[in-house]
Amino acid sequence: TGSGNLIVPSRTCNSAACHSHATFDEKSSSTSKSINCDGSDVLEDEAPRGIKIRFGQGQIQGNCVEDQICVGRACSLGGFIAATEESTAPFDDFSFDGILGLSLPRMALQRQFSMMAR
Repeated sequence: TGSGNLIVPSRTCNSAACHSHATFDEKSSSTSKSINCDGSDVLEDEAPRGIKIRFGQGQIQGNCVEDQICVGRACSLGGFIAATEESTAPFDDFSFDGILGLSLPRMALQRQFSMMAR
């Protein structure tokens, strides 16, 4: 994908592209926590700082979350983007739910967002 980030649609996403895919519900996970997209903790009484990413075609906007990320039985704590908005093109046409960015760690928002750095 050319992305170094894991991106999944959030349950709070109202974009048409999100409605046709499985979504992540942060409130349903006992181990998730909101983080700023620079990897820092969200300060009390502040809203998390989100991110907007433009791709060759399309864009997403979302908030960052830290949680257990599992591929099969292999799990580790890491950061990912929970998309709150996704452009119709190309995301509505995808048969998969999110983007598992496997590029080099330097392509990720921060090292903790890189699946390849785990």
